[in-house]
Amino acid sequence: MDGNGMDAEAGRIDVVSCGIGFPEDAETLGLIGRADVVYGSRALLAACPVEARLTRIIGAKAREDAADALTLCRAGRHIVVLASGDALYHGFGGTLSGIAHPDDTIVYHPGITAFQALFHRLGLPWQDARLFSAHSGEALPARAIAEAPLSVAYAGSRYPAHAIAQAVLKLHPASAGRAAVIAERLGSAEERLFSGPLADLARTECGPTSILLLLPNLWHCVPHTVARIAHDARPDSGIHGDSPISRSIPAPILTLGLPEEDYERENNLITASDVRAVILSRLRLPAWGMLWDIGAGSGSVGLEAAGLRPNLNVVGIERKPERGAIIERNRARLGVSNYTLHIGDALELIHASSADNLLSSPYSGTPPPSLLPPPDRVFIGGGGRGLPELLEACMERLAPGGIMAASAVTLESFHALSAWSPERRTGLCSLNIAHEQPIAGTSHHLKQQNTIYLFTFQKEITS
Repeated sequence: MDGNGMDAEAGRIDVVSCGIGFPEDAETLGLIGRADVVYGSRALLAACPVEARLTRIIGAKAREDAADALTLCRAGRHIVVLASGDALYHGFGGTLSGIAHPDDTIVYHPGITAFQALFHRLGLPWQDARLFSAHSGEALPARAIAEAPLSVAYAGSRYPAHAIAQAVLKLHPASAGRAAVIAERLGSAEERLFSGPLADLARTECGPTSILLLLPNLWHCVPHTVARIAHDARPDSGIHGDSPISRSIPAPILTLGLPEEDYERENNLITASDVRAVILSRLRLPAWGMLWDIGAGSGSVGLEAAGLRPNLNVVGIERKPERGAIIERNRARLGVSNYTLHIGDALELIHASSADNLLSSPYSGTPPPSLLPPPDRVFIGGGGRGLPELLEACMERLAPGGIMAASAVTLESFHALSAWSPERRTGLCSLNIAHEQPIAGTSHHLKQQNTIYLFTFQKEITS
């Protein structure tokens, strides 16, 4: 038995989080010296102070590297993985964990993260901070970053820290004066620290190994430690950071019933803002889970749901590719990352993703992204002649206790929804909305919009 109580002859993987620098403690160096194979980035392997028997570089195909390490482990080899940053925060450790078997022996060794090091460098409490990452190749969660009073984001090659700042400013221009810090190559000989108004840091180009920190106050009210960094890094900044007064910036508004003008749309095809707000309230959006937005059009309903619930996965389904391009532009404008678009016929996509088809398909493990995960909520904004069949298919896939809402403008859709499964219907309302409009030059009247009928259904909970 070794010091960790494990059989020294059994294969195992030790994953070492390297934080902001190479860990040179005796335990880590001993693991490297005894390992059969050491995995790591080129930079970490080059910085390793002890010679390893065999090294393998973790490249762009991290999942393949993880599978290779697990194969060696199962053959009785001792593997050490040197993971950049925190291995279990958007790191290689998470990739390993996702494909490992229950009987694989993997030991994780924590290290001081760059997030922790930065806040300690600044002397700022960070129990209320929200943590983000932009180095995983996914869509940037610019809205969530802007909405968090204290937010910190790991950057990457696609979004260096200054590019994250630019995205936040594009989404929320009122953040221009917000206090911010950029840390680049923290803990290395090439370390650079900048602080100042967010608009200034958006023009401070930096590399992918960087972090953006946003504080809730205006720049001239920042803590002294933050202002001192700006003074040390840029002596000509003229910053005064000793004000005892804390003033907040104007906060981003709720993504609920945003004006129609905020969305690009085709032939004014968009759910009206007031109707959108009622639909989302009737859906009782869960904190996490899956929402299908069928007949997405401009994407407004699903995109606002994604903004309201950043941990909810939202899938938009739109038949026309040209509308899909509009939805993607609206998604980028709203700065949400938890929205996925599928182009195609909704009924065909649902049938292709059914449980029976998945069982007979060649896929193993996680289904490919072209297939639809089962929903907890469904909104149907259209359906045409095939509406009853679409309703049935959605209800079949809906999770027990899940809610489905469907809107109707035409009499044909109204009658189809009225006749379908009345025992599952939990609500029906008509929305008659009128807005003030000028008339006859100096007078005003209320201009009536089309009446919208909103049906809600709920799937029974099976025991």
